Amino acid sequence: RLLCLGTVVLFVSFTLLWINAILARYTQRGLFASFGVDFAHYFSQTTVFWSIGPDSMYSLTALNSVYQQLLEAYIPSRAGELASPVPYLPLYAWLFTPFTLPSPPIGFAIWDGLNLLAGCYLVWQAAQMFPKIEQAYGTLLILVSFPLVYCLYVGQPMILMACAVA
Repeated sequence: RLLCLGTVVLFVSFTLLWINAILARYTQRGLFASFGVDFAHYFSQTTVFWSIGPDSMYSLTALNSVYQQLLEAYIPSRAGELASPVPYLPLYAWLFTPFTLPSPPIGFAIWDGLNLLAGCYLVWQAAQMFPKIEQAYGTLLILVSFPLVYCLYVGQPMILMACAVA
């Protein structure tokens, strides 16, 4: 009983701390400058892939044009920050296309939702390694772990890649 209560308290505490940290960064930097920044880069690359062509998807000039439009639309005070190069193959930009069809915040929400489902699958797989009595505890603590939450925070595809490896 004490272990169960302690795990729930830890889970709730970590969840509240994560919510506080994410809201603080979102308030300070806005959408796509910190929260969802990697999603914004993938969005920019995929937009360049379809609007200019696959040969321009690694051009920082082309990426910056789209990235600046994103920043100006969602956080005008952050305009001027530069896009980062995205090292993924053209196939990734093609596969990422469905997330660029709705508005960027909706696309990011769908992207994060997919990654959250993949994360839950990974957590479920990892929980199978714990003894039956401790599976719930392990599951709750892994759900609020730094790697999982950070991938969701910035919009990384690493959770999906971990599913492929698992």
